[in-house]
Amino acid sequence: MPIVLLLLGIVLVIAGWRGKENELFSIIKNALFPSNLNIKNNFLVWAGAIFFIGIFGYIKSIRPIVIGIIILIYIVLIISMNKQGELKNLLNLNQLRLKGENKNG
Repeated sequence: MPIVLLLLGIVLVIAGWRGKENELFSIIKNALFPSNLNIKNNFLVWAGAIFFIGIFGYIKSIRPIVIGIIILIYIVLIISMNKQGELKNLLNLNQLRLKGENKNG
């Protein structure tokens, strides 16, 4: 946890140094509370679902079931990203980076 807070502090200091804190807060606000209120795109809904199901993981007798459900949630999240084209754009960006590294190296 201290590492997460340290990284968050570094991001905030860098954003403040560059004068981009309003842009950073806008990005965070749109990620947490989207304006279109689409449940599939809402980070808090997905994080809440994973957290709520993860709580039941402390019960040893149902832990394998909970792990399976959490894996299922991740698969659904990846599939929904793929339908929206976000995953395709992310993969294309990585391919462009690799092609650029091959030309320079």
